[in-house]
Amino acid sequence: MRFLMIFFLLPCWLFAQQATRENWGSYKNEIETHFEKADYLKAIEPLLKAKQWFETQKLTESLEYAIVLIDLGECYYQTYDLNKSAKFYGDGILALSNNKSAPKNSGTLMELAYITSHLAHVLILKGDFVTAKGYLDGTYQKVSQVRAENLKKNVIIDTLFAVTSLYKTYGDLHFAQNDLAGAEKYYRKALNVASKETRHDLVRTNIYGSIILALADMYDLQGLPEKQIKELESLINYYEINVGEPAKKLKEYILALKKAGEFYAKQVISEKDSISKDNTKEKAANYLHQALTFQKEISEDNAIYADVLLALSRYLLYTEPSRTETAFKLAKSAYSLFYKNYTQPHVKHIESANLAGFIALHLKKYNEAEELFALALKAAPVLNDKYHIYLLHLHFNTGLAMMYQNKNSLAAIEFLSGSWIIEEQIRRNFAHLTEKEKEALYKTFNENILLYAYFVSENYSQIQPLSQLLFNLLLHTKGFLFNQNRVFVKSILQSKNENLKKKFQKWQALKAELAKKQQSTNLSERNYYQSGKSILEQDIEKLEKDIASQNAEFQKKVTDKNKQKRIDWTDVQSKLKEDEALVEIVRTYSFKNGFHQDSAIYLALIIKPNANQVELIKFSDGYEMENGSLNFYRNSIRFRKKDNESYNIYWKPIAEQLKGVKRLYFCPDGIYHQINPRTLFNPATNTYVADELEVRMISRSADLIEIRNRKAQEKKFAVYQMYLFGYLDYSNLPNLKIPNNTPKKSSTGKSFRKQRFFNPETSVILSLPGTKKEVENIASFAQKAGVKTQVFQELQANEENLKKLQNPDILHIATHGFFEEESEEMKNPLLRSGLILAGAELAIKKLIPDTYENGILTAQEVLSLDLETTELVALSACETGLGEIKNGEGVYGLQRAFLQAGTQSLIVSLWKVDDAATQEFMSSFYENWLVKKMPKTEAFTQAQQSLKQKYKEPYYWGAFVIVG
Repeated sequence: MRFLMIFFLLPCWLFAQQATRENWGSYKNEIETHFEKADYLKAIEPLLKAKQWFETQKLTESLEYAIVLIDLGECYYQTYDLNKSAKFYGDGILALSNNKSAPKNSGTLMELAYITSHLAHVLILKGDFVTAKGYLDGTYQKVSQVRAENLKKNVIIDTLFAVTSLYKTYGDLHFAQNDLAGAEKYYRKALNVASKETRHDLVRTNIYGSIILALADMYDLQGLPEKQIKELESLINYYEINVGEPAKKLKEYILALKKAGEFYAKQVISEKDSISKDNTKEKAANYLHQALTFQKEISEDNAIYADVLLALSRYLLYTEPSRTETAFKLAKSAYSLFYKNYTQPHVKHIESANLAGFIALHLKKYNEAEELFALALKAAPVLNDKYHIYLLHLHFNTGLAMMYQNKNSLAAIEFLSGSWIIEEQIRRNFAHLTEKEKEALYKTFNENILLYAYFVSENYSQIQPLSQLLFNLLLHTKGFLFNQNRVFVKSILQSKNENLKKKFQKWQALKAELAKKQQSTNLSERNYYQSGKSILEQDIEKLEKDIASQNAEFQKKVTDKNKQKRIDWTDVQSKLKEDEALVEIVRTYSFKNGFHQDSAIYLALIIKPNANQVELIKFSDGYEMENGSLNFYRNSIRFRKKDNESYNIYWKPIAEQLKGVKRLYFCPDGIYHQINPRTLFNPATNTYVADELEVRMISRSADLIEIRNRKAQEKKFAVYQMYLFGYLDYSNLPNLKIPNNTPKKSSTGKSFRKQRFFNPETSVILSLPGTKKEVENIASFAQKAGVKTQVFQELQANEENLKKLQNPDILHIATHGFFEEESEEMKNPLLRSGLILAGAELAIKKLIPDTYENGILTAQEVLSLDLETTELVALSACETGLGEIKNGEGVYGLQRAFLQAGTQSLIVSLWKVDDAATQEFMSSFYENWLVKKMPKTEAFTQAQQSLKQKYKEPYYWGAFVIVG
């Protein structure tokens, strides 16, 4: 946004051309006073009188008359009367262009270009993108031509501020059309030009400030707080260093202080320890105090003051719950001031009314909240986009207010409108984002998805289509980040753009380098690279951004997908055979008291071939399922005890809807990632679920469509290459000289003290002699099937050899796996899970220099493995299926890492496995698959059933699951 005073815009010579007239002078002084206080509404009356005076005196060719018209355009823009603003800006530009007394040089053109960018911005706000672009293109062409001519003549003319303003307005144009990649591109171009300007007069500093604020707003909208605050604080520092005391009267400076204060107020919620919370709260208070103090000196009756009140309201809401009522009053006061200053619907009407309504929800003033949200929705046409991200939160907030008043039919409409915006935002904006940016933006959607799921769980029986609508939303959002990353990589590898592939290879190499540095032997270095703020990580993100913007194939896939028919639950249903069904598990929370509590709720959405709706089963006591019941299930498995309870808790309500079903496609979420449904014992029939039906695990329901669309191909195992790792020597590495001194402290940040395979007293990792027989037996079956095999054992089963593999068809790793709980030192779940390979003991004893692979393969490093065409990875290790569970995105650990690295299918374990049983199971599986040529999932099921005949307890036969 531009908040510039037109009196600072035109140079002094413009005013010197005409003699000062007494009447005009009085108007001018009054106008300047109002501009200084940003009282644009009050400035309109004297400006209109001045305009009339010039017309009466027949002085419409004077420069002052042109200035009056342009000032009127600015005032109507600031008060959001866009039609009048566009008219007066246009008239002012025409008057200035035709003025005979103005010098006809390139400087005049630059000023006209600057004002034209203002007019284009007004047209953008009106939604007239075509006309706005026409003005920008025409003006930019003229400016470029003049710049080129001046360069030929060695004439130096000040064109920077005009070009900067044009680029910034191009960015606004892209932003208004939800093209975030285009917006960022032009904002960055504008900054690049602005950075060449060494002067810091008011015009240039205001332009610079408006660009930074636009970038910060965009990052805020995308859920990228670190980028947002970086831009804001850089702008604050710029004003304080380069402008000094006069900055206190600049709107851009005050807005930067205000936004920085809001940022830190939000951060208070996420701070865990009291010291960090107090420090963050103090930062927020300081920024907001400055903003309020400086703005009070200017005016307490304009839109900027209203903006500061809005920020203070947020501050109190986030940091001082006891003053929520005061926050509510401030938000309503801000709305009233915005309403007074903006004569037409404005985005600030939406923002302030939405915040006031949100606070009313906190205060349980549901009827008043609904009224405030209605005021916000009334202004929504100003956004020129029914899928604008502002409306996402507004629709869900409105639905929440209605839900608490039992207006459930109306609430359903609001939630549905919000869900459509989520899908549209994903389609529009995810293609150009980096993985980190996608995750941040998706996080902003997820709370609303959880709210919708809760609403459906409460009302599906009264409002029949709700379960289908929820399933449709999950089809497009569950596992979306994972799927997008897979499509992104595949499109690059299939691309014909060799330059793009080289960049991709460089990106992969940098990621591998980062993963290695995150396990550095130097503690401070390790913490630096794990902080997420290293220069290397910034380089990786920049390169990923560049790759995404150049990846035409990926963009085309996204565009083509947008043009395709939107898939829904019936498309999934059409892929089911008569004796099949699909169950989608959803984990949500109770929103009973306004905002979600600690108590989880689980939903099972069930699709059967001939059903006319999606069945919904609700498990209300998610807290017990995730705690006491889970511990009982695990202990029953571990101690080989009969479990008559878990079936009734986790499965019975689902099973009652599966009469006649022989094969079930199961999409887990939450706690269902930590149990194997096949191992649940039905006390009524004295059988396990494994005896009653085949359960096939898939990551997301949409995968069923892909599975069924794959062309069946006869296996030609003769062209397969299989690699096996087992019987590892954890205490040595090839060609490594061990020094005499042996420090006790771990070098990798991983103590492994709670891992069963590790002895903390001796720093010795438990050997696995049984894996020698395991990999040799599997190799013999593979060779019978004609599969080329290579076995890595002892010292050769090391991390370096594993990382050298390129697209193995089958990769089998028999070793220890680990997953460590989150700590202050280690938060990334992909660094807290991994596999133990040859030489790992040396890393724990601090004997391996950073130039060597340390034998601890983290899930973060797995992401860089080359597994794009791999059919199967089998992790014959303990608890390789564990990790950090994120709603809708599955398990963040080895499971996600190997699947994201490219493997089509993955075998992992959910608990500590028995060596002998594992050998038998794996041998049976590979014999069924490779020698008997059973389909992979059938081979897995048969191997499990065979082992079950020998060992009754699930501990032996139920640890492994196959995904994909």
